[in-house]
Order: sequence, then structure tokens, then C-alpha cells
Amino acid sequence: MSRRRGAYLGPLTSLRFLAAFHVLLFHGAREWLWRPFLRAPEWAQGLLATGYAGVGFFFVLSGFILSYTYRGRLDGARERREFWRARFARVYPVYALGLLLFAPIELLGGRPGTVAPSALSCVTLTQAWIPAFALRWNTPGWSLSVEAF
Repeated sequence: MSRRRGAYLGPLTSLRFLAAFHVLLFHGAREWLWRPFLRAPEWAQGLLATGYAGVGFFFVLSGFILSYTYRGRLDGARERREFWRARFARVYPVYALGLLLFAPIELLGGRPGTVAPSALSCVTLTQAWIPAFALRWNTPGWSLSVEAF
């Protein structure tokens, strides 16, 4: 499947990076940089505190870029199948690596009786649809659950 040739979307891809970075800073300021975060200027604290908004912006912009890039290229079942195969092959291996890296934490600290069901929901990308499992194992992975839907 070839990509559509058209206007250069580099600046929009850069905005996606900034949105993802904003979300990273939002979590990092709360988890890893708490003391410096508290000493940051008020405008910086306000900016970092709105990092959650970057998730929605990232999703909308990503959807637009995918729609633009593949417009008119996914008319047949074969093309759609190839598109989804390529998306899965690009995203899922890194996601699975994240699950493996977080496995020791979850296995040692997980709630008894829920480790296996929550693992299954994460492997099948359905964790965001089960509130108790949404933030288990690889916490940021909930967003891929939404994307898969």
C-alpha cells in the first residue's frame, strides 16, 4: 500500500510531538519532578497542569493525519486489512514490550485474583473498557485500548 502524495504535513506531525511531550511533562512533573514543579513559576505550573488535554489533541490530530494520508486508499477490504496489519505491526510490539517491562511491578504488587484478568485485558487492548483494569500494567497503554476501539 503506498501513501498518498500531497501537501507536506510535517508541521502537524511536530504538533503531535509537542502534544505527547506535554502529556509526558504532565505526568513527569507530578511523579518525578514534584519538588522542582512546586518551585516553578505559576505560568509553568498552569501549563504543566493542563497536560491531560494533550491526549485528546494528539488523538484528534493523529486521526486527521491518518485520514488525510490514506484518503481514497482504503476502498477495498484488502487495502483496509493491509492498513490494520501495518498499524498493528508498528504499534503492538512496543506496547507488548511495555507490558513486559511493567510485569514484575504488577506481579509483585497486583491485587490477588485480578492479575490474570487484568493482564488478559491489557494483552487484548480492552483495559480501558473495564475501569478497574484501565490503569493496570502499562498505565499509558489505556490510550491504545481506545485507539484499537
